[in-house]
Amino acid sequence: MPHVMCVCGQILHPKKGFLWNPRTVSCPKCSFTIHVETEGSTLDKATQLIDKDAKESWDKAVAYASIALAVTPDSSPWKWVRAFALDKLKQYPFAISDWTACIAAGYRAGSSAMKRGVAYWETGKYENAIRDFDSILYGDLFPCLRSEPINQFDILMMRGRVLCDAGRFDEAAQDFDTIAEARGRVGAGTATGKLAYWQLVARYRGDKEKAKQEWLHT
Repeated sequence: MPHVMCVCGQILHPKKGFLWNPRTVSCPKCSFTIHVETEGSTLDKATQLIDKDAKESWDKAVAYASIALAVTPDSSPWKWVRAFALDKLKQYPFAISDWTACIAAGYRAGSSAMKRGVAYWETGKYENAIRDFDSILYGDLFPCLRSEPINQFDILMMRGRVLCDAGRFDEAAQDFDTIAEARGRVGAGTATGKLAYWQLVARYRGDKEKAKQEWLHT
């Protein structure tokens, strides 16, 4: 059985006096306990912790997921929950590992690729991020746009912004123009708000201050 860290920082190990069986894991130091026999309700609880705006809750969600994964190491739902919590804690390399496992297992693959792309973006790995967004927009994960709650134009917007950060301004401008054209077709205006700002960033080759000034005065 692998080592697992409790929310209090204590290392849990079955050979050192901790209660550990297929159903219950507890820590004698802080009394933190997870009942794995009710995985569904425990998973729901961990998901609720992620939704809270508190680092302590995200740490606890990681602990719940890590303990559950020590018992059921191939559980994609638990890897998904842990990835979300790790992402909120800005522990991007570890989140990327769990998102990757979810993609490989076909569990919410499109959403996982989108989140992994954002995590790559946050760590400056722009080309990796672009590849993830491309896989959803144009590649093997394209069907996920219909089967999962992810939006094509949200991903295209993120791709455009990453392209700007990568210095690929002409490609970014094409993405922003595609979004503007789609907005125009549904009567939502062609370029407003953040979209108009990022179109200017692409036009001025990454000069965000110049783009901001023009955006504020239009």
